[in-house]
Amino acid sequence: MSTDNLCALCRKHERQEISHIIPAFVYKKLRQISPSGFSRTTSNPNRRVQDGEKFPLFCPSCEDRFSVWEKKFAENVFHPYYSSPKNIFSFNYDEWFLKFLVSISYRALVNKLENEGVGDHSKLCVKNMREAKGIWKDFLLNKRKDIGLYKQYFLIIPIEAETGSLFLKCNNGLFNSYLLTATDANTIFSKDDSEAYLITKFGEFFVIATLIDSNPSQWKGLVTKSTSGVFDWNTIIQTSPLVIDFIEYAIKDILEAQKNISPVQSEKIRLGVDQYIKKHSL
Repeated sequence: MSTDNLCALCRKHERQEISHIIPAFVYKKLRQISPSGFSRTTSNPNRRVQDGEKFPLFCPSCEDRFSVWEKKFAENVFHPYYSSPKNIFSFNYDEWFLKFLVSISYRALVNKLENEGVGDHSKLCVKNMREAKGIWKDFLLNKRKDIGLYKQYFLIIPIEAETGSLFLKCNNGLFNSYLLTATDANTIFSKDDSEAYLITKFGEFFVIATLIDSNPSQWKGLVTKSTSGVFDWNTIIQTSPLVIDFIEYAIKDILEAQKNISPVQSEKIRLGVDQYIKKHSL
């Protein structure tokens, strides 16, 4: 058996599963709430996505392992969020939640290293990506109890939340459209190698994994531990300015992409976003 075809997690069995980078239930929901019936990637805003990117990554056993955490997240977080008043939304979590976050980041990291490439990343960033991959792998396989320096942050940015201080610079309509329909899995990094993160975004949810962080105290109010607790999105939060820049660049990409959309389609999207806001506003 070729080692190139071994499961990207257990390294024992062949890659027999075509794996989603972002879980399939996400795309199903985004298709339901999207004005166009599709989601879009921030890397290519003009391309409509129906089912998300899939690659041969894992064996059936490891896919089943991921599915347990995905099911927990879908039942306890994702679906309740879209059916609850946003101003009172909260959920209880324990170790399954951190397992889910790491599994999301692990998929995105493996895809980045194996398929997308890291030629524009610094040597330090690539070194840490490979080290994070090993640590996350052992954590997911229950070979270690912590994830060391490669923390996971969970952020919810509800529609209309740009009125808060974090997102004042964002265009209202485009920001809401971005939150409503866009998915992404990408790395962001500073020029001086002081920060680097892996961001996976789906709808109003962001999973932000640390690769390099010289100022960890800048993160406040975001889940990072495997211990049990209650997550309340309304808690005061603070994130890296690099994350804000990432969102603003994504919105600029959407603005550029909209130049190629017909006025009729553009108005349809605007009305759909307005309808969603009226139904799900805070």
